[in-house]
Amino acid sequence: MLPDMPAYFSVQRVFHLTGTGPVVAGHILDGVIRSGMLATIDDRPDHGPWRIGDVGFADNVSQAKRYVLLTFPTVLLVDDLCTALPPGSVLTIDDPEP
Repeated sequence: MLPDMPAYFSVQRVFHLTGTGPVVAGHILDGVIRSGMLATIDDRPDHGPWRIGDVGFADNVSQAKRYVLLTFPTVLLVDDLCTALPPGSVLTIDDPEP
């Protein structure tokens, strides 16, 4: 059996959503992303990994854009994600080790 290939996600914006916590909005560059997977940033090994809570979608009607939303319920401060993930960052997303 072949190992699962990682997914890649381009970060556009990081924000806090009341009742949900830290959210990263962006676009899937390659692969499949599911709840429970781990997100890392390759060039910043001092940050992460972060467990994905939920995957959703949001539309920005005024700009005619659609975003994929990843929630990170184990991250306590949205500022930590903002620092680690400026716009244009690329996350590598893998299944957790068994």
